[in-house]
Amino acid sequence: MFNVTEFPPNRWHELHRHASAEEYFFVLAGSGLHLTEGEPVRLEVGDLVFIPKGEWHGFANDTDRPTLAVTVMGGVSHYSDAGYEVHPHQPEPTNARASST
Repeated sequence: MFNVTEFPPNRWHELHRHASAEEYFFVLAGSGLHLTEGEPVRLEVGDLVFIPKGEWHGFANDTDRPTLAVTVMGGVSHYSDAGYEVHPHQPEPTNARASST
């Protein structure tokens, strides 16, 4: 499954995981923070992250410009097949607000 997502400025997508799908996250434009259970990692244009099945992840656009990313999910033919579980403890990215992006 292939998806293009725009993350609005100063918004974030909650920490979550997919039990049945691995994911690739590629930054096309802008930048932001790749969220995990550990320290966030800054991503810039051209950066690619591989997220194995079941690994907690999210994204925070902590900038004043939109961020555009491509996600590819392997092992499923539709997003609903991937599974979606929200982490019980969400990080508090700097000044980004929660989003359902």
